[in-house]
Amino acid sequence: MKSLLIRKSKEDLAITGLLFAFFFLVIAVFQVLKPLKSGLFVEYYGAHMELYAKLANILIVSIDVGTFTLLYNKLRRSDSSTR
Repeated sequence: MKSLLIRKSKEDLAITGLLFAFFFLVIAVFQVLKPLKSGLFVEYYGAHMELYAKLANILIVSIDVGTFTLLYNKLRRSDSSTR
């Protein structure tokens, strides 16, 4: 744990800062746009379709997780790191 707290090079700190800023920006934009997206969806399709859209989203994410798991198990870490 102590090795994680040791200061690395300035380049490492810059990369870490940029990654943090990017992550923060993505989350902030998502939080701002989410109510707008939901409102436009309800306005265009109606409130009764919102449940079906959420169920479709769950189905798509489940398929994605299954596909990722299969690929992860098929392509071992040692195989993928050499590419």
